[in-house]
Amino acid sequence: MRDEQQAGGGSGPDWSGLCRLGGIAAWILVVYCLATMVQLVVLGGQPATASEAFSLLERNKILGLLRLDLPTMFAMPLYYLLFLGLFAALRRANYAYVTLSAVLVFAGVTLVLATPTALSMIPLSDKYAAATTEAARVQLQAAGEAVLAADIWHGTGARIGAILLQT
Repeated sequence: MRDEQQAGGGSGPDWSGLCRLGGIAAWILVVYCLATMVQLVVLGGQPATASEAFSLLERNKILGLLRLDLPTMFAMPLYYLLFLGLFAALRRANYAYVTLSAVLVFAGVTLVLATPTALSMIPLSDKYAAATTEAARVQLQAAGEAVLAADIWHGTGARIGAILLQT
């Protein structure tokens, strides 16, 4: 009986687990944000050009993937859990606004996840390293620049996703 009262009622579902999961996701996101700040200071930010990205990936794939924001692709799905937990906690305060917020965040996270750079750059980097002609290198470099232009920080999907997340 006591657990039912804590969950918010007699016959409804137990939302406390989702609240707890959202809290855990929030703490993981805080750690991720702090780690990202350290990474930016120690390792540097995103490569400015495709040539720089290819060079990084060729020398050290892990460093290249870190600087191309691969950890962000693993951290972003935590927002689903965070806002599901917030929905569970706040659903009684104003169901319509909480539902709208959750829908906007879910759409925003999905758009951001659809625009990764790191994994797209690996095959281009490998082909660039194996290219035997200057024409092939120029072509692959142009493809790399296009990927960087549409990446998680510059692409339309990511920008709209970020706006939806912030909304």
